[in-house]
Amino acid sequence: MESVTEGKTQGKTQGKRGPQTDREDVKGEILSAAQQVFVENGFQRATLRRIAARAQVDPKLIHYYFGSKSDLFMHCIPSADGVAEVLAALRRFFSTPEFTGEMYVHRVLETVEQSSFGPAFLSLLRGFGDHEESRATARKFFGGEVIKLLRAQEGFEITDIERRLALIGAQMYGLVMTRYVLKYPAVANASIADLARDVGPVLDHYRSLGEYGTTKPLGKTY
Repeated sequence: MESVTEGKTQGKTQGKRGPQTDREDVKGEILSAAQQVFVENGFQRATLRRIAARAQVDPKLIHYYFGSKSDLFMHCIPSADGVAEVLAALRRFFSTPEFTGEMYVHRVLETVEQSSFGPAFLSLLRGFGDHEESRATARKFFGGEVIKLLRAQEGFEITDIERRLALIGAQMYGLVMTRYVLKYPAVANASIADLARDVGPVLDHYRSLGEYGTTKPLGKTY
């Protein structure tokens, strides 16, 4: 029986890859192709076969390295341009009181308006509402991976983080969709500074719900 790793030299990939091809190179090419296909087609219409064709690999390799389409999507989000910057700002928002909601909103909107991040990010946001599998994947990422990332920060022990993060996410999702997708004039034509000033205090309120349980001073800057 043909093994999965042998399959990468068959079909579309025959003659393009040798048996010693570095695994990380193959995985990187799959991730790059997947990001492009997800952006172009949305989560629901993106298929593993289409991703494999873009990466020029046997479709079985995607299952071998990443599992399901949902699992592959979960790997794509953190590696997308701009995501690390947004997550770093979120970590700082929860760990440093001096980094206000206004600053966080300003940072996120600036990042969304970067050409290397915005179009892909907005495409993914639109896809979240199209299909239950895409919504479940989004919940898994924001409700699991993001919280795990926050809690991995040394001294991070904020109580009820799931509720706070969900409320902040709902606020930011609504703001981004209204400004960049619906393009409602009152929001779309406002400056980033004005929106950050108006929305930021709402995020500060969500952050301050209940009591913090940090083991480090909140003034600590990371």
